[in-house]
Amino acid sequence: EVPGAWSLLDGQPVKLFASAALPGRVHHGEPGTVLTADPDGEGLVVACKAGGVRVEEVQPPGKRRMEAAAWLRGAGPKGGERFD
Repeated sequence: EVPGAWSLLDGQPVKLFASAALPGRVHHGEPGTVLTADPDGEGLVVACKAGGVRVEEVQPPGKRRMEAAAWLRGAGPKGGERFD
């Protein structure tokens, strides 16, 4: 088993892998809020209590593990959506 985490998005479990902390990231969203969903820029950045976290790889329900950028180009989350 590869270390990772999971969360719910729209009631569906999403596995999250290869993340990097962004402690200096200033935001005004609640933890779990998608701050950035830009496949050609910053990628998938999610708010946490103190800063943010960039998620590099995901495994959406019923799919194989993939780069977060590929997910964002398809059916991935948009800015402002929230992981539970």
